Formats: sequence, C-alpha cells, structure tokens
Amino acid sequence: MADTIHHIGQTAPERDRHDAGRAGSAWRWFSARTMRRASRYRDLTWRHVGRHMIFALAIVLISRIWAGEPHGPLLLIIGSIWAFLMARIAFIKGFDTLTRRRESPQ
Repeated sequence: MADTIHHIGQTAPERDRHDAGRAGSAWRWFSARTMRRASRYRDLTWRHVGRHMIFALAIVLISRIWAGEPHGPLLLIIGSIWAFLMARIAFIKGFDTLTRRRESPQ
C-alpha cells in the first residue's frame, strides 16, 4: 500500500531516507525539518534564550498591570507569543543537547 501513496516531488528512496540520519537519532519524535531548526538554535546561548523569556514574561506582567488600558491586550498578545516561541526554542534546544550527549561517547 505504501507504493500506491504518492508523495509529490519525492521518489521512494528519498521518502525512505527521511527516517535515516539525524531524524532517526531523534527517536522519530521530530521531523528532519525540526532537527535542522534545532541545529540552528545551537548558536543561541541559554543566557540569550533566558533573557528573551524574562522580557516576554515581563511584558505579560506589565499587560496585566495595565489591563484596563487600551494597549493592555496588545501587550498580552505580544508577550504571550514571544514567551511561547522562546519556550519552543528552549525545548528544541534542550532536546538537541540531550540527543548530542547520548550520541557522543564519553
């Protein structure tokens, strides 16, 4: 049945190789695209990610202090999206760090 499913732009060997290499080392939890993103986050230090998370949460806190003001909901939306993106980067960065430690012999 797998041969009858057509993937646009992918031949059978390309589709089968997707699970090899880095994507296979992630225990099949993440796609190759996510693993490429994780390698981009290696240049970001934990201090950089933490600093951005603190600023995002500060914006959320300020939005709650000025909840009655017209810009309060806008600050809440901006801070929430920023915090969510930073949490996602921290999760991917942490998982990539753990995966690299397990692969390297010590």
